[in-house]
Amino acid sequence: MACPSGCLNGGAQIRSQSNLTAKELTVQLEELYSSLPCKNPSDNEAVKELYEKWLEGSNSDKAANILHTKYHAVEKFINALNIKW
Repeated sequence: MACPSGCLNGGAQIRSQSNLTAKELTVQLEELYSSLPCKNPSDNEAVKELYEKWLEGSNSDKAANILHTKYHAVEKFINALNIKW
């Protein structure tokens, strides 16, 4: 979800089944999300094994390339072919 409040009621977003406003639903969803228990991935034996055997360690280049995303600005091309009249 790239928009603030996750583009509530946007495409494929959950919709309120009650009379909640978009703002009220957003607050309710944020409270539910923050109440979820947090687990440390390193406590999971399967995750440890995955990092050790397949990704060659948690700080390896392979782990960074496969598990991390890099964002970059995309230049806007303006030319006569994409001008809408």
